Amino acid sequence: MKIKLLPLTVLFLPGIIHAQSNNSLSLSQCYELAEKNYPLLQQTPLLRQKLGLAVQNLNSLYLPQLSLQGTATYQSEVTTIPIKIPSLHIPEVPKDQYRATLNLEQLVYDGGVIKKQKIIQQTTNSLSFVQQDITFHQLRKQLNGWYSSVLLLQADIQILMTIRYCARWRTKGYSG
Repeated sequence: MKIKLLPLTVLFLPGIIHAQSNNSLSLSQCYELAEKNYPLLQQTPLLRQKLGLAVQNLNSLYLPQLSLQGTATYQSEVTTIPIKIPSLHIPEVPKDQYRATLNLEQLVYDGGVIKKQKIIQQTTNSLSFVQQDITFHQLRKQLNGWYSSVLLLQADIQILMTIRYCARWRTKGYSG
């Protein structure tokens, strides 16, 4: 009876061990989780938004610029003319002075500078996306290494458990 039990046990032992590990992940699930949780990849929408805002700022340079400036000054002493002419009234200079200016500026010609700045922004953003792809590819390579190491360790554990079971069976079979 013991001899017939050994082949069946050796045959079903890997299945029993595998059934005990319910929390297993496939490699594609690891990729999905890494892509979902990797902080650098979560910056992708922010990079797109940054490019949109930079281009929008550059486009606003074509619009007219309106500025209002104002100054107010008070002087404790002002110059006066001490001459009194009976038929001529010379007004006294006020101690308060106010000045306001309104400036309107419009870009007429920039020599293609804004267009080149847009190209630079788009190129910089594209480089950021490529850098993200490279970093994630390196992460995938690390995941491949870790995943294969885990699979090898699981296989080693199964082999060792099978050897251990066979050794116990032999010692019990020979002694009993």
